[in-house]
Amino acid sequence: MSAFLAENQTLVRRYREELWNGKLEAADEISDPAIRLHIIDPITPDFGAGPQALKQLVTLYNAAFPDAHHVIEDLVVEETKATVRWQAQGTHQGALGEIAPTGKHVKVTGIDLYHLRDGKITDVWASWDALGMMQQLGLSS
Repeated sequence: MSAFLAENQTLVRRYREELWNGKLEAADEISDPAIRLHIIDPITPDFGAGPQALKQLVTLYNAAFPDAHHVIEDLVVEETKATVRWQAQGTHQGALGEIAPTGKHVKVTGIDLYHLRDGKITDVWASWDALGMMQQLGLSS
């Protein structure tokens, strides 16, 4: 693997393994100042663009699942794009928007597509099993 691709791999790993596991300062280090988040689910509000929006997104879920842990299961990196298949699990101990804590443990999977430029993430498209999470929380059949 070239040094350039290895750097992109590290960048994407930091997003999913550092940022989502609670190291919010990573957002400033790995994100383009105008990073755009394209979150494909009915639960997540639109926080806009930029590292602050990314921090708000992560904070929303980490407050609801304070013991959450994210792992990368597959990672494919190219020159300007990367794809990650990930898994996260945690216990619903805090409010998630209008959803009161249930105390239930959940395990979800998702896929992210990243656009990369000049050592930063410029766009993230995320699709994950929000319905499966709602079912595990006992809120949907």
